[in-house]
Amino acid sequence: MCEQLNHIARAVGLDTTKEKVLPELYELLRDEELTVQNAAFASLVQMLDYLPPEIRQTKIMPFLRLFCPPNESCLLITLPRLIGELMCKMVFDLTDDEFQPLMEAYKTYARHSSEEVRKLCASNFPAVLKAIGARKYALSLHVLYQQLVQDASSSVRAACATSFNEVAKLLGKKRTSSYLKDPLVLLLEDSSHDVLKSILEDLHLILGHFAVGTPQQKAATFGGLMPSLLLAEKSASTGRQWRLQLCLLRAFAEMPEYFTSDQIFENFVPICFCYMTDGVMPVKAAATMALANFIRNNRKASQRYELSTRVVKEYAHGRSYWSRMVFIEFCENMLKVSSSRMFKDVFLDPAISSLQDPVPSVRMRACLLLPHLKHAIKLPEDVGVLEKINHLTTQRLNDNVKEVSAAAQRVADGFKHSLRNAYNDREVASDHAISQEEIERIDKQREDEEWNILSKEEQDEKKKIDDMLQRLKLEAASKKGSIASANTIQSLSSSPQDSGRLSKSIGSVRTSVSNGSRISISSASSRAGSMDTARKVSSSSPVPSSQIAPPGLSTKRSSGQSSMVTPGGKAGTRVSLGSGNQTAGSARPASPAVNLRPQTPSPIQDASDPSASSPSVILRKNSKTIASRRTSS
Repeated sequence: MCEQLNHIARAVGLDTTKEKVLPELYELLRDEELTVQNAAFASLVQMLDYLPPEIRQTKIMPFLRLFCPPNESCLLITLPRLIGELMCKMVFDLTDDEFQPLMEAYKTYARHSSEEVRKLCASNFPAVLKAIGARKYALSLHVLYQQLVQDASSSVRAACATSFNEVAKLLGKKRTSSYLKDPLVLLLEDSSHDVLKSILEDLHLILGHFAVGTPQQKAATFGGLMPSLLLAEKSASTGRQWRLQLCLLRAFAEMPEYFTSDQIFENFVPICFCYMTDGVMPVKAAATMALANFIRNNRKASQRYELSTRVVKEYAHGRSYWSRMVFIEFCENMLKVSSSRMFKDVFLDPAISSLQDPVPSVRMRACLLLPHLKHAIKLPEDVGVLEKINHLTTQRLNDNVKEVSAAAQRVADGFKHSLRNAYNDREVASDHAISQEEIERIDKQREDEEWNILSKEEQDEKKKIDDMLQRLKLEAASKKGSIASANTIQSLSSSPQDSGRLSKSIGSVRTSVSNGSRISISSASSRAGSMDTARKVSSSSPVPSSQIAPPGLSTKRSSGQSSMVTPGGKAGTRVSLGSGNQTAGSARPASPAVNLRPQTPSPIQDASDPSASSPSVILRKNSKTIASRRTSS
């Protein structure tokens, strides 16, 4: 019945409540059963905001004074549980002297021998602080709060940790930095798992309340919190308490606003790399987000570059497929917090290469990265990158593993009908999709912020690093092109059956031998430069001439020249092929008629031996032949 009185009073109206409901409530408060008294008191507190001020002052407050002395055991649990709500509802109707008994009752209950009573008082501390005001905190509640934070019971300390953010919010930044730094240090260094969990859940919000004062004052404040944060991380890392680790890493994402780049680089970055390697999947994802924020907001260009290259080396090129999966997660988070330019400087090429990973799970996960990559591309300077992404997308749509092809198909369909917003976690319908101009504006704003974070000296250092990266990319592209050409020639000359393919790429050669043994050569193919490339490759790594010549011919090469020997064994004409300095696609003038002398090979000389034209080799072979003939005779 007591539980229904509040609803009955609001339903029947104020006059009926005064005449009928309140007298009945007073009778229930004097009931001999403690459970009835507690229920009636809870109903009375709920009705306070409905009753007018004169009734609260004349009828309710005199009755409450009977229950305020802490030696009354009938409301030992109910009053501490409701005292915060009671004080907030009565504070505007009472003078300071009338309010003081309630305040004294709260302090007495907070020092009670019962652990449950102290825990209820700790939970009600924000409500009591709201009732008396932040200006009276130092005089009335600061000492009591320090006692609760250091209470012998872990449940009481956990209750203080749970309400810490509310207390800091009520006090304001200035009083928080003055009064709550020591309580926060005590809670972060607490050995109890429950206390640590309660304080870490709101740590990303709590740290913002201490960001006040000059930069030197903020540096001193957060510098004093650094050892406690590292100790809390050490406690969270033991015993595979991944939920604690997740709460801590969520706070790491806010660290660049409060700590210097050197402090983050030396203390928090190693923790992120550790969790990216050994944490469970939710922890790895949170660690990648924290590291992406660290890189993006770092004020030193050299540290940005060092962290970026380490991510690529250890994760994009990692031997474990889990490492490469973590790299893809990192790329998604990096695109959420940074500009496309910062991402493309180091991470774009490895991210695209992940679409060709030998492990199907990595390729399938990389397919989800495709919409983000396309948003990072700017035309027309990234046309080549876009073509490569489209080509790899087609490959994944036709992947041999059906799960990979299905994932690529889902991404392709989703990209057609909805826009995956690369700047947050939600999907926006196409009719409400953010425009391309808005995306570019946000990206440009981020790029300007990343540049302005750096000092003048660091901006100069950033320019040097960008120039170095551009030079390395050009060198890598040139080297890759050379290797591709060499592989093409090697594949064409790998078997005698394929030798005709190379001869066709040279063009049609018309040969007419007259009395002066003259030969005219014309290149009739636009692919004549491939033969020049072949000569370059063969000069660095000799290929047997019998594998390069057209079917039915064997070729004998010396420096820049080739003599063809007919199947009948007669010497053909020596054809000058040029120095081989021209590249494919370059303009090549028509070759003039070249005077060639017929050559008759020595019977001792082997036409297939590349060193046979050396006089010393011929002399040694002749000597061996004569000696063998003498021995046989």
